[in-house]
Amino acid sequence: MTEIYNNALYYDILFGWDRTLEALFYDAAFQILGLSCGDRLLETGCGTGTIALKLAKYGWRVSALDIKEEMLSFLRQREEEESVSIDTVLADMTAFTLSEPVDGAYCPMGSMGHLMEDEQVINHFRAVGKNLKAGGIYIADVGLAENETYEWDYGQDEWEMERDGIGVVMKDKKLFISDPARGEFTLDWDARLRLFNPGHLASLATESGILEVVTWYPEADMTDEGISIFDATFTADYPEGERAMLACRKLS
Repeated sequence: MTEIYNNALYYDILFGWDRTLEALFYDAAFQILGLSCGDRLLETGCGTGTIALKLAKYGWRVSALDIKEEMLSFLRQREEEESVSIDTVLADMTAFTLSEPVDGAYCPMGSMGHLMEDEQVINHFRAVGKNLKAGGIYIADVGLAENETYEWDYGQDEWEMERDGIGVVMKDKKLFISDPARGEFTLDWDARLRLFNPGHLASLATESGILEVVTWYPEADMTDEGISIFDATFTADYPEGERAMLACRKLS
């Protein structure tokens, strides 16, 4: 893990664009796939929990899992500030056991791409499936590439965000921070995420022996800022484009 994952505030600012449409997609998709608002959901690789907080506000009961205590601590602060209740779970997304099973789970913003090996992905599917109720739904937001040897490198992108006078700029695999309380400094971030061939990823879900693929949600549109938009009524057997949502169901 690179330095940004030990600096939750700057991570939260860097990814602090409006993610309402993303949260509304999960809200709608879970209900179309048979869940009811108020059911229990799990977010894996939650980071600072932006989507978890929104779904909790919509009425879902949400647990949020991450491998970094720094992220969960920040989420608990936001939880208190926004007057919602979220259970936080410190664990590896490839091996965890919840105190009680959930009705649905999701992995947002390409976080499954941290799992570089097929065995890790299968173990993740199995861990999620083990913690779902029978017939439970899992939705994963993944980056796509027909050739899986290619990995998306955040260092290829440049963007900047600002909040409360704190500026965070991503450029050349570094974060340039301007914080009135700490001054100006840089953080290294050589972050790569795996991109998945859709057919191969679906086969890994099947190989888990506990999940079956229900459908794919391709990108329906894109914001002016280049953020993917998904529509819970727009599905495909095999998605095209750079990102998609994979929906699976736990086998009975």
